[in-house]
Amino acid sequence: MCARRVAQKLSAPTVIVTFDPHPVKVLRPEVKLPVLTQIADRSRLLRQHGADAVIVLPVSRDLLSMGPEDFFDSVVVDQLQARGMVEGPDFRFGRDRAGDTAMLKALCSSSGIELTVIAEITETSAMISSSRIRKQISSGDVSGAAQLLGRAPFVSGTVVRGDGRGRDLGYPTANLQIPDVLIPPDGVYAGRTLIDERVVSVAISVGSNPTFDTQERRIECHLIDFDGDLYDQSLQVEWVDRIRGLSRFKSVQELKQAIAQDVETCRRIVK
Repeated sequence: MCARRVAQKLSAPTVIVTFDPHPVKVLRPEVKLPVLTQIADRSRLLRQHGADAVIVLPVSRDLLSMGPEDFFDSVVVDQLQARGMVEGPDFRFGRDRAGDTAMLKALCSSSGIELTVIAEITETSAMISSSRIRKQISSGDVSGAAQLLGRAPFVSGTVVRGDGRGRDLGYPTANLQIPDVLIPPDGVYAGRTLIDERVVSVAISVGSNPTFDTQERRIECHLIDFDGDLYDQSLQVEWVDRIRGLSRFKSVQELKQAIAQDVETCRRIVK
């Protein structure tokens, strides 16, 4: 982590500043823009990658109305008392995104703050960005999103009781409450989770159940070769690859055969 190297040079802690909620939710609440990770997961990941502390700045209209200079003076200098900063080449700040790295460099220089602007990180000659990752997940290409993220995308949620139909079919499921994060389109996916420090393959169904005329969108996870009670527990499941779309089967027997095939596909994919 570049920020950690800069912090060590300055004998300072590595502090990551993130924002919540997303500015779009404040400025345009009618627009549905699911985030890639919940704030608790985001903070945990940042700490795992070297942050000593994570500060979450509450996003409000007052904050977003600040001009670049006011934002820098109020937040960076007064609140954070920053000694160094690390930003990407496309960083923007202040009202209407008026501030750029050139302005930030001048402001940091006048305040005695060391600024490091890192080079863009690319994949297939294009910059990796949250927009690209969001596009991959939205299309169901979770393996492509993993290449951009450097890890598998995942969903975290509480296991809730369903209608018990999976158990009746011989494939019990852990049903997750759908959180306010970006979920891949409806379909069947191969995934993995960690139970008692053991990697468990997961067959994941996202969407309704057309065979039984169920309209509610759900995340149903069949943990392969696992037998245990997970109700009311928190479960994190990684999306590994997309297997197929959802289908309406003519009979329960056809559905069971499809699920059996999905489970075997998951075994091959998740090793």
